This record gives sequence, structure tokens and C-alpha cells, in this order.
Amino acid sequence: MSMNYNPSSLSGKTILITGASSGIGKATAIECAKCGAKTVLVGRNKEKLDITSEIIKSIGVSESLTFYGDMCHSDFIDTIISEIRNIEVNGMVLCAGQTLILPAAFTSVDRIMEMMDVNFISNANLLQKSLKSKILKKGSSIVGVTSVLGIDGFMNGNTAYGVSKAAFESYLKYCALEFSSKNIRFNSVHPGSVDTPMLDMSSVTKEQLESEINKIPLKRMADPSEIAKPICFLLSDASSFITGSSLIIDGGQHLKF
Repeated sequence: MSMNYNPSSLSGKTILITGASSGIGKATAIECAKCGAKTVLVGRNKEKLDITSEIIKSIGVSESLTFYGDMCHSDFIDTIISEIRNIEVNGMVLCAGQTLILPAAFTSVDRIMEMMDVNFISNANLLQKSLKSKILKKGSSIVGVTSVLGIDGFMNGNTAYGVSKAAFESYLKYCALEFSSKNIRFNSVHPGSVDTPMLDMSSVTKEQLESEINKIPLKRMADPSEIAKPICFLLSDASSFITGSSLIIDGGQHLKF
């Protein structure tokens, strides 16, 4: 057997990653490049997205294609579709999102819809238009980044966030069923506590964070790269018989609730 054998290689594939300017999206874009993929990066923050692109360039992969904008704006998604129409996209990582920690009694319908727009509708809109435009070819793999909070309601104050992630999870499963005949796979990953900038922007106190970490059997938060590596597996041909699945990546946190 060749010493270069790597069933999880992404060589020859083009992967589009949303939310690629920071956190899990950034880590996934970098990991995809390390696995040999060309990348299409989507993010709101131009300065941060350019940093991701420069890191990928330093790895030795050809320069990334980048799109700066808010995915909640349908016109921006139309621009992406128009620009990549002639590119064979072999995979997508739908990672764009934000968090909201607020008790249910104080979470208005407007705040719920805000979470739905960012965490579900924006990603679904890009995916739907990509499928309709046939940008995603047979054999493509789509990975949605949801959350353990979308399947287990074990943390107070996450009603809107959890509901939006649960909707995204359900959407991906229906897509997995509908597009199985075209050999287009849809899976999701459910991270637990991850050390990302999104955590810094939340209203969680240091004491609350320490309490949550103590509930994790592995006694620490995940590094974003520890979410990115399983995502790359799901994008690769090594997972060719996996679709409609949900992979929990939370250090065993869900076992204690």
C-alpha cells in the first residue's frame, strides 16, 4: 500500500465554507486547505476573512476565492451563486451563525426570528440556490454546523439559539433524503463548548463558564480545530456511505444531562 494513502484527503476538491472569518469556520477552512482542497471563503468581516485567506495561501494551496458580506441578505447570496456558477463545488460547510443567551420569557418573537435568519435561513438559502443552480455536483458533501443545544435543551437561556439550530438540523436530514438519488450527502456536526470568539461575545460570566466546563467529562472546551477535523472527514470520500447523520462533538457533555 502506498505510504501516501489517505482516504480523508480532499485533494482535487473545492469546498465552500461560510462563517470562515473566525472560529469553527476559519479552522475548517484552514484544515480543508491542509487536506488539499481549494477553498471558497464567505464571511462578514473583510479584515478577518483576508487573514484566513493569507493563512491558506501560506499552506501552499492556490489562493482562495473570497466573498465579503452578510448572508442574511439574499442579494449577497445571489452574487455568490453568480460568481461560482462555473466552478465545480464538491462540498459545503455551512457555519455562519451567532449566539443569543436570553431567558425565554424575555426572548421576543423578533429575537427568535433574528436567530432563525442567521443560524438557519441564511444557510438554507445558500444551499437551496446552490442545489437549484446545480453548482453542487453528484458526490458532493454538505456539512452543517449546528449545536448540541439544538438536540438537547440542557442550558438555560438558549431557547432562540437552540430552536434555530434544531431547525437547521431537521432541514439537513430532509435534504439528505431528497438528494440521496444524486449521491449528494448531508450531515451535521453538533459542537458543545468551543473556545471561539462567539463565546467571548456572549453574556456568560467567568463563573458560569467554569461551571459548564466542569460538567464536561473531558474537563475542557474544544479547540476549533477539533471540530474542523471531523468536518473534513465528512467532506471526504472516507465518509462516502454516511448521510443524514448527526455527529456530536462535545467531550461527552451530552452524557451528563
